[in-house]
Amino acid sequence: MTKQLLSDQPVSRTTDPVTSHLAEIEINATGQRATQQQMILDAVVANPGLTSSELTRKLKTNDRYVAARRLPELRNANLLTNGEPRKCMVTNRMALTWDVVSFQRELF
Repeated sequence: MTKQLLSDQPVSRTTDPVTSHLAEIEINATGQRATQQQMILDAVVANPGLTSSELTRKLKTNDRYVAARRLPELRNANLLTNGEPRKCMVTNRMALTWDVVSFQRELF
């Protein structure tokens, strides 16, 4: 059984190569995208106000692209919002921070 996506917006653009569309089909069919979305949402709930790179470090993974791809999907689904940009503790650059949408807080 495949997990339910928190955001089902397309992740490949019509101008992307066919390989991107095939990858999207696979990540959706296997439930990997839904698993990643839930993992990222849980990480933001537990650690509000972090940047994408800081969340990646908290998750103890080297794949910063998981957070970087799933965070905007969750924002577009009105589950997350951006906080004030600040200097990231990992990259030492200005970066967006992430937080749970206020009306969603009661659910967690």
